[in-house]
Amino acid sequence: MSRERKLQILERLQDLKPEGLVLKFLTEEQQEELKSLRHEAPELCKYYEKFGMDKIIEIDYDLATMKRQLKSAHKKEIYFIPIDEIHNSFIIGRPYSENEIVTTLQTIYDKYELVDDNGKPLQAKATYLGKYFRLSDRMTIPSTRLKGYIPLEEKYSFE
Repeated sequence: MSRERKLQILERLQDLKPEGLVLKFLTEEQQEELKSLRHEAPELCKYYEKFGMDKIIEIDYDLATMKRQLKSAHKKEIYFIPIDEIHNSFIIGRPYSENEIVTTLQTIYDKYELVDDNGKPLQAKATYLGKYFRLSDRMTIPSTRLKGYIPLEEKYSFE
């Protein structure tokens, strides 16, 4: 897509979806135009809506950079969606087998229809519990031969 076309699209986006706390009601015609722009340039529109015009200028309108940064943001955000339910599903200090962890996480991921950055259903792994809790080292669950982890405290950021 030419830089000129990107600029035209961004100019329309700024009119249709102004940045900041602006509440704008779109006519049916404007909604159609917005839909058409999103269809023509999905990454550009998503990037504008997520990061804003200044960031687009900062990365010099580079589509590859937009795709990379959108993918990275998606990876972080996707796990955050069900964080409260996950915190409520595991008890601090109680050991869980890897199988229990995967089954519980997968049930929650499926409930929220979470998808990875390729649009496929998100597949839970036992180590993903570490995204939501500070965990013990991997251990053998007492009186079983199963491997697992103990959630030690809740985490609220994915940095």
